[in-house]
Amino acid sequence: MEIICRPLSNSSEDFLRIYKLKSLANDIYWSGYINPPDKINFANWFNIQLTRTDRKIWLSFDYCSPEKCLGYCYLTFESERNCKIGIISIGVDSRFKGNGIGSAMVNFLVNYTCGDYSSADVLRAWIVNDNYPSINCFLKNGFIKTSRTKELFYESFGKTVMLDCYEFKFQRS
Repeated sequence: MEIICRPLSNSSEDFLRIYKLKSLANDIYWSGYINPPDKINFANWFNIQLTRTDRKIWLSFDYCSPEKCLGYCYLTFESERNCKIGIISIGVDSRFKGNGIGSAMVNFLVNYTCGDYSSADVLRAWIVNDNYPSINCFLKNGFIKTSRTKELFYESFGKTVMLDCYEFKFQRS
């Protein structure tokens, strides 16, 4: 499936689109939560995201049916030892999983960052170590598993889980 990614806008339609995506059971589970976001708190989060200078968010749509929102992706920018890092997060509507949408969004973010030299030197994704569809998605797009790990408590799992770090390093001259 071919996708179009466009920046999140300050519209009620985009608010409802991303709220719906973030409220899907699969997104809640892999984000570590047990309940959908509270709509009022989410509205506050949404408004803050629109003014952040360290994060860019896109919604993805079906190229053939541009009204059909398929997922979201974002980059959060950090600095680490004089290196600009772009932390990737993606979410795909569970009705469309298995159609290459996650991979297309990761590919979009790699190409976006490749074309915008000021945004990041390295892209990074932290993935729960048994989330095999996400792992395969990132590996397929040129990411490499690093030795870095971190532990986080996930309410959805009811335990502390291990996240592995995957990175894509740009070869720039």
